[in-house]
Amino acid sequence: VWTFNGEGVQLGGRIKSVDGGKLRIDPTQAGDQGTWQATATNKAGSSQHAIYLKVEEKLEFTESPSSISSKVRVPQFETVRFPCKVRGTPGPQIYKWYRQKHLDKPFNGLPARAYMDEDKSLVIPFAQTW
Repeated sequence: VWTFNGEGVQLGGRIKSVDGGKLRIDPTQAGDQGTWQATATNKAGSSQHAIYLKVEEKLEFTESPSSISSKVRVPQFETVRFPCKVRGTPGPQIYKWYRQKHLDKPFNGLPARAYMDEDKSLVIPFAQTW
């Protein structure tokens, strides 16, 4: 018998018992994260084993410069901001911005005044022609 976070598990759909009691969850979802426990019982007694399942979600951009447009126009000397919002578990540890044709180093080819804001957006104050 299987339980999830102390509650009985309804088998079927994504969650199945296979090969004599092994549990298969396919596909996993964020809500599957938690403690799964198996209990085996016979005439001599019972035994339990629990395991914690941590579900990691693939990183996905929810907002990015390409979600705005492939080309952004801004009046000269105005500030331009390129958003960067990502979801997933665990969240990204490293954010890097690159300018087209300068993929060898982060910020290479960007003006020195460009910076990454607290929300990881790229900000270029006083936009100028290149």
